Amino acid sequence: MQTNDQKFYEGTNESAVLLIHGITSGAAQMIPMAKFLNDYGYSVWSVNLAGHGTYRGFAAYNLR
Repeated sequence: MQTNDQKFYEGTNESAVLLIHGITSGAAQMIPMAKFLNDYGYSVWSVNLAGHGTYRGFAAYNLR
């Protein structure tokens, strides 16, 4: 099982890329693109937006 943990890949050049997922996905779906870009030397961070993946910021709310 693949989780939606945020990932950071350190690159070898001075350029960086921030990958932000679409509305129905999370950071885990961006891993192939992150690895591809990292292979070309980019530092890459794929993040989860609030309410996606493993974000726990809304855990205290009880929505009914």
